[in-house]
Amino acid sequence: MAFPRLDRSRAPHPWRVGGRLLFLTLLLLTPRLAAANTIGWTDWTGHGSDWMVGLLTLADGRAVEVRYEGELDGSRIDGGVSFWIPESTYLSATVDHGPPTADMVILAGGDESRHTLTFTPPLLDPVVAVVSVGRPNVLVEYEFDHPFTLLSSGGDYWSTAEESRLLDGGPNTMGGDTLQGWEGSGTLQFAGVVGEISWTVPLKEHWHGLTVGAAEVGTAQQVGVPEPPAFALCLPVLVGLVALRSRTRRG
Repeated sequence: MAFPRLDRSRAPHPWRVGGRLLFLTLLLLTPRLAAANTIGWTDWTGHGSDWMVGLLTLADGRAVEVRYEGELDGSRIDGGVSFWIPESTYLSATVDHGPPTADMVILAGGDESRHTLTFTPPLLDPVVAVVSVGRPNVLVEYEFDHPFTLLSSGGDYWSTAEESRLLDGGPNTMGGDTLQGWEGSGTLQFAGVVGEISWTVPLKEHWHGLTVGAAEVGTAQQVGVPEPPAFALCLPVLVGLVALRSRTRRG
């Protein structure tokens, strides 16, 4: 018996359909991933002898109050020469631009007192930029109560990349990671929804600075839930393509 032939000119090939699905998935993901890289930085606006306050405006216009409490060796809130240079020291796949003004919290350290940053409302995956932590031959450590990821490091206003070092020193007794700097400058990120970060600076050195950036505020639903990678979101489409190919070969 003769069977009617399938008119392939009218029936779309399964791979074409799957390819379109994969393309649409990536297209939908692109704005989401791009938005995650648009960092807002804190505009520090006021200070006292042991506190500073500022406003972090996100790309979508929402504002977050950022407050620092602890030892201060100085503060910058009214412009002046910016020490956040070169900008390349602070750039990464997560951070698309460095701090745009000279604003910063200035520390010296030298004891076990607490330094605390508070975010109202809490931030999602906040970024802390630091400049001139330590000297080329003098180690300074920040012992945080949260683990972090070191995003970038490099030279600064005073030293070249070869003369500067910023390292993740690993876990500490505070429950987080220790940042180690020898004239270190760069950025680090704290994952998840974060309302407060504390640390100590047991070794004294005059002076080193920091500021805070972020792309999003956090929500209660995001607490403890990591952002899925783009590959994981595409995985169902890829699995479907493999199944289609297998069925096509058997047919």
